[in-house]
Amino acid sequence: MMKKAVLLLLIASLLFLFPLTAFCTDGTEALEGVEQDFFSGLDGEVYGLLSDFGLDSLDAESFFTDGAENIRAYFTDTLKDKLQNSAAWFFLGVGIIMLLAIFSSAFDFSNSGDAFTLFACAVICLITVGKISSFLNCVLSCMALNGKLMLSFIPVFALLISLSGNPASALTYNSFLLFFCECMSFFLDNAFVSLVGVYFSMSVGFAFNTSINLNRFTNGANRIFSLTLSSCGTLFTAVLSLKNLLAAATDSLSVKGVRFLLSSLVPVIGPSLSEAYSSVLGSINLMKSSLAVLGIFALVIINIPALTEGVIYFFLMTVLSCFAEITGLYRVSELFRALASCVKLLLLVCLFQVFVLIISIGVMLTLRGGSGG
Repeated sequence: MMKKAVLLLLIASLLFLFPLTAFCTDGTEALEGVEQDFFSGLDGEVYGLLSDFGLDSLDAESFFTDGAENIRAYFTDTLKDKLQNSAAWFFLGVGIIMLLAIFSSAFDFSNSGDAFTLFACAVICLITVGKISSFLNCVLSCMALNGKLMLSFIPVFALLISLSGNPASALTYNSFLLFFCECMSFFLDNAFVSLVGVYFSMSVGFAFNTSINLNRFTNGANRIFSLTLSSCGTLFTAVLSLKNLLAAATDSLSVKGVRFLLSSLVPVIGPSLSEAYSSVLGSINLMKSSLAVLGIFALVIINIPALTEGVIYFFLMTVLSCFAEITGLYRVSELFRALASCVKLLLLVCLFQVFVLIISIGVMLTLRGGSGG
């Protein structure tokens, strides 16, 4: 008892001799600083796009009122605009196929060899190459904007993940997503356009050679490409989820340790500080969720034009392929099917990028190791 009494007196005297000033600050100012850092770090084009939809603040209520309504109206307007632009091209394709079918049935081209088939494929290429080129530019623009958005989104979102009690998970997320964005940027700058050009050239070139089975080539290329993208996406998501499971366990232990130290070592107000710490984590988690929803909405807005245009062109080219096959223009039908596969590959690349980014954000939103501990 004497030793404990002497120890308490010694601690009390030290506290009086070396006083410490404790103070608190308004956490709202710090959170507003995070919000300002995010929006100030955005590319001008991306920030202007978000401002047009009323998504220039982390107000969760406005996301699902004004923001959602603006996105719905934007999708409707985009769909109408893309349908109007593609309708003229579609009916032009139908008219050309009908004319080619009439000439094929009215005249005997057996003596001319494959000249009529080559002429028909050349006409189809002339009216279709411009549409595919325009769609390629749209996809490249959307993917570039995705990269600019994520370069500002990832560091701020990782910071909020760390402040919410998951520093190890934040490190994993930050490194994985930055690695993914760098890989996508390298792929776009060095290989993407070249690969699409090679595939398109081979599809058109094989269409002019009647001895080559064009359907088998396009089906094989589509399967290989789709399998590669799906494997990469599954592997990325699985590794990120597994690493976050391990990191969340570490973060949960660290938060429990902090709460235990606060409640045990700080006399009188220790339990209150522990509860206040949990409240702070909860408020940061709320802001993290708001930023995640904003990021998902921004990705949807950026990619609506490319996804809408790709789906429309793929559907119309498939219809034209079926119509050409009905009229007996089998090589023209195979050519439309090959061109539709080019559009499908571009669409898959755009969907792959959006899928990985949204799924990774969703995985991080499921983390409750810090606040739940």
